[in-house]
Amino acid sequence: MQKAVSSRQQELLTLLMNSRDALSIDAIARELDLSRTAIQQHMTVLQRDGFIEAGATVKTAGRPIQTYSLSESGIALFTKQYSWFSSLLLDELKQELGSDGLKHFLHKLGTRQAAGLLNRVKGVAVKDKIQAITEIMQDMGYEASVLEQKDGEHPVINACNCVYHDLAQKYPEVCQFDQAMLSTLSESNVEMTECMAKGGCACRFSFNCLTTG
Repeated sequence: MQKAVSSRQQELLTLLMNSRDALSIDAIARELDLSRTAIQQHMTVLQRDGFIEAGATVKTAGRPIQTYSLSESGIALFTKQYSWFSSLLLDELKQELGSDGLKHFLHKLGTRQAAGLLNRVKGVAVKDKIQAITEIMQDMGYEASVLEQKDGEHPVINACNCVYHDLAQKYPEVCQFDQAMLSTLSESNVEMTECMAKGGCACRFSFNCLTTG
């Protein structure tokens, strides 16, 4: 799960994003009008969490100066136009294939995606498979957890966010991707009992032919 950053840390990351060169702690302190100690504390946390990385060491008349730049994870924190581009592709596919054709296409895509993840559930005991699938969803950006169920009830995964929310509101066919992926991973029929794109409070997936006993 991606770690959160404070507003001050976001300001620091933005400075690094907008800089052509890696920056030293002193340079960052001057730009943000903060003490060197405060910047050092923020930098320690950001480096620990993988958002920044050490750059070149600059030689001076005194001690060499260490510089820092954004890591790939730091760059990924900034908004990109993936949603716009995905919407463009889905719109074109829906025009060419129709709604049913788009559902079929996304179902195949979800099945194919699951095929590359089967090693993570292979050999896992039935009672632990739902948790393993939940962890896969978490890696995809879902705030997912297993809901406690009464004996005999089908296991349910609850996701309190939707990683495709904007797309799913415009193209409800997108939900076919998740259902196909989860069905393939669990080798069961998966029913989406609640959907945020349709006004639900969460996205919930019930595994109808899988027992945890």
